[in-house]
Amino acid sequence: MPLGHRPKDLTTEAISMSYKKYNWSFIAADYASSFMRNRIWTHALPQYPKVLKLPPLPLGIIGRGSDIEYVTDMEYWQAFHEAVSERAYADLHFIDRHINMILVRGEEMNRWSQTSIFNADLSRVSNVTLWSLFSEFIERQSMMYLHGIVIVLLDFHQTLFIEGNLEKILRSRVPGTAYQSYYSVFTKPIHNSFAQDQEEHLLRIMAKSYRDRRWRRDVQTMTIDKLRERYPAFIQALARHTATYAWVYYVYSGPAYSEEQFLDFVRDYLVRGVNLSAYLVKLHKKRKEMRERKKRYLAKLSPNPFERMILNLAGKIVWSKPRRKDLQSRTYYHVE
Repeated sequence: MPLGHRPKDLTTEAISMSYKKYNWSFIAADYASSFMRNRIWTHALPQYPKVLKLPPLPLGIIGRGSDIEYVTDMEYWQAFHEAVSERAYADLHFIDRHINMILVRGEEMNRWSQTSIFNADLSRVSNVTLWSLFSEFIERQSMMYLHGIVIVLLDFHQTLFIEGNLEKILRSRVPGTAYQSYYSVFTKPIHNSFAQDQEEHLLRIMAKSYRDRRWRRDVQTMTIDKLRERYPAFIQALARHTATYAWVYYVYSGPAYSEEQFLDFVRDYLVRGVNLSAYLVKLHKKRKEMRERKKRYLAKLSPNPFERMILNLAGKIVWSKPRRKDLQSRTYYHVE
């Protein structure tokens, strides 16, 4: 959120005197925000010239407990946005290739943190080894932020690279009455989020017992310990589900979800009277219909190569931004 004040103990002028290269200004603040997470991503930004041959992104943080204030030079951010946009116009595969690379790096990071930290016995390793693992965690997370912000800064101020070009294409080709339908189809995420995967998996667990009226009644009234005695298969499945998805709502600092919290989800579905089989069928049918509509709309528009790139990437961009953050969250969870 924009700052409404200037800190008394560290003014813009004082920062500018210390770092005359930049025209520092206060731009935003986070409250109750993790210092380590902010330290990691601000540390990544000056590395752009070396890693990606892009302009540097100066960004500093002032931390007061869990309150974080940001300082930067906005001219550099404008230059960065223009440089990334130029690459995207010159190379029609630039954005897609970069998104795919982010996702691959994120999955590699998750495998590393699960194997080397989460599932490892660290009780006997030296402090040097622990610090080495933590340092690698910082480096891997920094690179995820560094690459992710390239996609974020395709948009800057009022300039929206994908969304703006998508709107231009559709406004010029699609009748006004059909615009919203086309826009919805092309901006729809191409795959499930991890949270949606979690929901569907939990619904499938419930579906195995749903026809049992006694189970439906007992789940809403019994403690988890009583349910473990009466319905061991269900609670075992819930435990496996928790082991797989405890991190989904973790973000940067948790807490991770417990079996009790996922059981509360089950109870909520039962209270709302969700028809599990019909709901799951509806979800899959809706995704299939959306893919088919997108295919039809692409054929009708007959886009040139640049337009096709925009049309195909609109939904992938919407899906990939939170996906990148989720991959990072999983490793934050592993490290804690």
